[in-house]
Formats: sequence, C-alpha cells, structure tokens
Amino acid sequence: MRHNQGYFAEARRIALELKRPRRLSAYLTFKSTILVCSACMVRRAAFVAVGGFDADIPVCEDTELMARIDQSTGHVFVDRPVVRYRTGAPSLMNALAEGMRNYGCPTSGFRKSISRRMD
Repeated sequence: MRHNQGYFAEARRIALELKRPRRLSAYLTFKSTILVCSACMVRRAAFVAVGGFDADIPVCEDTELMARIDQSTGHVFVDRPVVRYRTGAPSLMNALAEGMRNYGCPTSGFRKSISRRMD
C-alpha cells in the first residue's frame, strides 16, 4: 500500500506541474506514465474525435490515447478524489515494477504520428 501511495503522490506532484496545454502529452511521450486508466475520465466526444484506442499498440494503449486526447482537446487535472477504489493482490499497482518492465515503449506510435505532423 505504501508503494501505491508513493506512486500516486509523485503522479499528483507531476500533474500539478503539467497544467499548460499539451504539457501532459509531451510528458507521456518522453517520460514515464503518470496515469492509471481507471483513474481517468474522458468525454465521449474527445474519445471518438481521436479515434479511440490504437489496436496496434499491445500495451499502454491508454497512455498513448491520453497523449492524443491532450494534443487534441487538452486536459484538466482534478486534485481531489472523485471516486474511491481498492487494489487487491491481482492488481497491476501491486506488481507495478514487473508490469512496467514488460511495457517497453508505449508511446512509439504517438511519437511517429507527431513526427509526421512536424514534417
């Protein structure tokens, strides 16, 4: 549980620094993720506008999706609990270190799409 608390405390600190438009997508593209998909809410219109999840990305497709949504519409960080949940033994949060080793580079597809737009 302490590991979970430390992870979310650090994610909160970083999120508070990423308030300017497109800062979140840049952070997600070039650094590690600070998002947990189950802790994010997205408007349906924003989800549809960016084409939803990329089926070609095997893991961390949620991070790549959030980066595209931030590029498209921006984001708002709500610095308070909106819902409460528990994590149990099978939770990714309890196996975060091993899970992150298996993720590789989740944002490579997003990096490619950004570089195409820059050309």
